Amino acid sequence: MARDRYVNAGRVRRHEGRHTPTRIVLGILTTLISVNMWTGGPLFALWVGSRVQAAIGQLSMTAVGATVGVLIVETFVLYELLAVLSARYDQVIGRTRRRRQAPWMKPMTGERRSIEKARPPTAVEKIVVMSVVAAVLCFELWFFFFAHYKLLQ
Repeated sequence: MARDRYVNAGRVRRHEGRHTPTRIVLGILTTLISVNMWTGGPLFALWVGSRVQAAIGQLSMTAVGATVGVLIVETFVLYELLAVLSARYDQVIGRTRRRRQAPWMKPMTGERRSIEKARPPTAVEKIVVMSVVAAVLCFELWFFFFAHYKLLQ
């Protein structure tokens, strides 16, 4: 009986067509935030660093520190936004959130590992994975077909 409670905790109650516009908007927002995590955020951090460097007149640790600091802050903010969107998406589709448990508090027998693997990835997780794969593929395309000519000169 306890096992059924854990298995059913990750199931989704389907509401076909009821929240479709909300799901679409959440998917679009997730895609935009995920892509900006790999492109817009680092470019914004470089822009801030370049403004600091232009104000000082030469490259300094202040400009580098500003760039790294902005990159850390924007990554954290975008990560938190993705977490909020994921929770909202789960709420819209009716998926119950699993109880979070620290790894050292889990049983050593591995009985819950099989239950955790049965949970399919959420739409937010799929969108983030697709954006990471697209970013890596774009980098590989650039590196192998466009950058090597300039690197050898």
